[in-house]
Amino acid sequence: MHERTYQMAMTDSLTQVGSRYRYEIEGRWMIEKAAEAHSLFTVIMIDIDCFKVINDTCGHKKGDEVLQSLARYLSHSLPTSSLLARLGGDEFVILCSRKKESEIPTLLEKMKAGWSAVPHPGVQHEITLSCGVFSRIPEQGTTLEAMVNKADMALYDSKRNGRNRVTFFSP
Repeated sequence: MHERTYQMAMTDSLTQVGSRYRYEIEGRWMIEKAAEAHSLFTVIMIDIDCFKVINDTCGHKKGDEVLQSLARYLSHSLPTSSLLARLGGDEFVILCSRKKESEIPTLLEKMKAGWSAVPHPGVQHEITLSCGVFSRIPEQGTTLEAMVNKADMALYDSKRNGRNRVTFFSP
């Protein structure tokens, strides 16, 4: 019973990726390890562009199917050392360690291109993704929330600048 409860807490029930709770627990641990090792830590925020339109025109069941499809796709596209979690709605977060910063744009552009080839029966328009990225070697005491906040700012820059793009945080 304890194991089942633990799994339920750590897994998003709709998408079967990490839950917000798992992101908070493992994310803090990952950032501490990156600080100790003086290694790069990357936060990637991903959001489906105009997701509300899918729910409004195709229904919430179809919206749920799109979220499940994206979660499966991202799960198979990421390095095993990454953590993928759904924060809520159509917003996902990827936490990566042990990746070179120069590899992140290529990884994300390849992911976005592959996603555009995934069929979505019953959805009449293209489903695109916007991404916001923040990378740094964290110092002791750097919080996950601070890093996610910067990646989130970059995500909103992607949305403001036309959607369907990857934006790296810039002060």
